[in-house]
Amino acid sequence: MGSFDVYGDLQSMFTIKHWLKQQNIAIFSSNYPLYGDLSARVMNTLQLFSSHVEIYSIDEMFLYLQDISHQSLNDYGLQIKQTVYQHTGLPVGVGIAPTKTLAKLASRAAKDISKCQGVCVLDNALKWDWMKKRTPVNKIWGISTRFAARLADLNIYTALELANADPKAIRRYFNVCVERIIEELNGHACLPLEEIPGKKKQIYCSRSFANKTTQLQVILDAVSLYVARACEKLRSQQSFSGSIQVLLYAAGYQNHDPSLTTINTTTIIRSFNYLIQRMISVGFPVLPARS
Repeated sequence: MGSFDVYGDLQSMFTIKHWLKQQNIAIFSSNYPLYGDLSARVMNTLQLFSSHVEIYSIDEMFLYLQDISHQSLNDYGLQIKQTVYQHTGLPVGVGIAPTKTLAKLASRAAKDISKCQGVCVLDNALKWDWMKKRTPVNKIWGISTRFAARLADLNIYTALELANADPKAIRRYFNVCVERIIEELNGHACLPLEEIPGKKKQIYCSRSFANKTTQLQVILDAVSLYVARACEKLRSQQSFSGSIQVLLYAAGYQNHDPSLTTINTTTIIRSFNYLIQRMISVGFPVLPARS
């Protein structure tokens, strides 16, 4: 199993705001269509190495690796990393292991440990244990901060300690998902690839304005654009709109959530425009538009 991450640890902008100013770094709004296009290009490249691919998120994919006994796993991982960079210009981390959970640990090591050179292979128990011993339990894929606190009450602080716990006993304290994580940490695959992603139940398209505004046409134009993009996503998964929601951030305003069953973009945009006119009529300045 292989896990592939695009490099980059996220930080809240306010925590590095002064540093950004000192470095004269310009800040621009997010370009999600570009991110989606780059993600698709990475995905297409990875399919050269495996026909079994799961898109886990916009910047992470799982591959099922098979029939590669003719070369070392590390060399194969380096080949994947170099090919993705040649095709997209994006540096990626490659983690290879027998299970998804161990592959996630390997992917983290590929990024954090310079000696790995972007590729980490956890192909035996000694390597698993070395990595698990150095991984806090809250860094395990699927373990939330709340679960980590509860595990601490059981004197479980690392991935190795969790792997050595009794899975049935842990299931009684938590749920079957944590039991499966323990099995995965011990090299027993419990989480299959999801090669066909499920349909989204909610679709969001949003953008922030540079300054507060009460100009109706400015807001209508922005929301109409993003509703149209949301409708493209709706049609791409062959779904219908069950309800729509306009969220304009303004103090003291309550959201309106009308019921609307349709796939027609024009009808949905008209409904949004009607809602926005009602919202602007109260006179509150608006920050972002989100659909």
